[in-house]
Amino acid sequence: VEGILQCIDLESGALRWRRDLNAEYGISQNFFGVGTSPVEFGSRVIINLGAPGGPAVAAFDLRTGDCAWEIEHEWGPSYATPVIAPIHGALKLLVFAGGESRPPSGGLLGIDLETRALEFAFPMRSEKFESVNASSPLVINDRVFVSHSIAGKGALVRASKDGGVEPVWTTHDLGVYWMTPVHKDGYIYGFNGRHESQAELVCLDAATGERMWRWAPKWKET
Repeated sequence: VEGILQCIDLESGALRWRRDLNAEYGISQNFFGVGTSPVEFGSRVIINLGAPGGPAVAAFDLRTGDCAWEIEHEWGPSYATPVIAPIHGALKLLVFAGGESRPPSGGLLGIDLETRALEFAFPMRSEKFESVNASSPLVINDRVFVSHSIAGKGALVRASKDGGVEPVWTTHDLGVYWMTPVHKDGYIYGFNGRHESQAELVCLDAATGERMWRWAPKWKET
């Protein structure tokens, strides 16, 4: 939660290396500290840093902890864990960035993992300062669904072969807070809302964004 990245030997529990990323990159305390998880890719571990003015993303050597490469962008850190997925035959790193900033800013970053080029930046962030991007991107072939819950909104975007991105549809029927939706047989399922008293399970048509149904459970437990 304090931005400490460390490598521990699985057999012995011995510390191999340790880096204080918040101190090294000048990252200030966010609403809930550091909540994004590291993602392993080959001999690297990738982090959504969100350092002030950049880098937004950095990869570190698994054995040594040395920084291998960085992606510059001004969007801050989120709580969403990045996702690696094949799109148009190439592996992409999808980062739903954006944390505590005035004015609020953030969105979906698309990075080609072979060229390490930032291919697109799709803005997606609540206009409320007290909001966060916390739900990981949901990849459906060449499309990606992202969502936030406070003044909830979701969007499905299509990534093109030339590295661009365009919105397919947006919705206010599914605004996800921390949990990541799932896709099954052409439908997106996820929990809409911020708290237990607001939560409802929602099903969207993945092609159109139309809400098919919603279920708001009423808990009997006190």
